[in-house]
Amino acid sequence: PESHHMAGGHLYTDYSDGEQTVVRKDGKEIMRFPSDEKVCGLLVEDQDVYTLSHRKDSGGFRFRKNDEVLLERPSGRTFGNLYHDGDSICFAFVETFEGGGDSLERYYHVADGHTEQVALREDVKKVWDVVSCKGKLYYLASLIGIGPPVLFSEDKKFVLEMPYGVG
Repeated sequence: PESHHMAGGHLYTDYSDGEQTVVRKDGKEIMRFPSDEKVCGLLVEDQDVYTLSHRKDSGGFRFRKNDEVLLERPSGRTFGNLYHDGDSICFAFVETFEGGGDSLERYYHVADGHTEQVALREDVKKVWDVVSCKGKLYYLASLIGIGPPVLFSEDKKFVLEMPYGVG
C-alpha cells in the first residue's frame, strides 16, 4: 500500500528492483531513477510530479520535480510527508551528526526549495515532526526536564496532556 499514491484522480505507483526505481501513472511509466529508492511522498501540480524519496542503499533522501533533483542529502531522513501549504510545496527532514561518541540531530523545514533550520533550542531532546500550516511553522518535540511532548507554534508552546500510562 505504501507504494500507491492517489493524486488528481490518477493512481501513481512506485517500485524498485534493487538498482533503479520506477514511477508509473495509471500503469504507464513516467519516471525512472537510477538508484534504489522508496518514494514516501508524491504530489502532482499541473503536469509536474514532485517526489520525496529515501535512498535504500546508503541513506539520505532526494526531492524531485519530474526527473530533476531539486534537493538531495547524502545522509538524514525526512519525516515522510510531502504536502502543500498554500501555494508552497513543503516537507521536513532531520540530519544526524556524529562526533566524540555523541550524536546530534538538526531539524529542517523546506518550503519551495528554501531550507530553514528549526527547533534551535538547547533543551530539545528530539523532534517528532515538523509541519507548516498557513505559513506558520509547528513542531512537536520532547524537551529536557518535561515529560510529555510539547507542541511549538512560533513563539507559543503547549504541553500535551498524555493519557495515564503512556510513556
